[in-house]
Amino acid sequence: MNKRYEILEMLPSYGPMYIPIAENNQAFYSDEGFVVRFYRLDGTNWIGNFKGGSQNNSNEIYEFKNSPNLLIISCGCCYVINPESIKPVSVFNAWYSKVFETKKGRIILQDVGDFFVVYSDGNYKYTEIYTSEDLTNLKLVNNIFQSLAFYPRQDADDWIDFTFNVS
Repeated sequence: MNKRYEILEMLPSYGPMYIPIAENNQAFYSDEGFVVRFYRLDGTNWIGNFKGGSQNNSNEIYEFKNSPNLLIISCGCCYVINPESIKPVSVFNAWYSKVFETKKGRIILQDVGDFFVVYSDGNYKYTEIYTSEDLTNLKLVNNIFQSLAFYPRQDADDWIDFTFNVS
């Protein structure tokens, strides 16, 4: 497979202008975000400067199986983008601590009390788990998360079985 992208350390000082990419098509020209060069099938390339969210300094790219789309994460701001186009398919913010990739090509972002299931077409769903602690013994089996979740109650604190189907 041909190279689809390259993570750059900074905005280039020469060459074509980068494309600022942010939520709601907001223009941001003064901040350097997560800088990525994308390679198109026709041999051309373009540089995207992705505005970050407020989660942390983590910048990552995940490839979807059997799809030209990529998941770009810029400090918690998530962009599903096709390198052939400069407009994101979807944009959303996600706090997460773990990333899982399913056999069906979905990418799961998991945090203490929620999951984002991101599909290769750019759609996503958010599911909140009502727990005050991190899930323990978390594993993904046949597109079903299995775990223990902590549920504090007035009369007792319980760890209960938790399952979540990501299909």
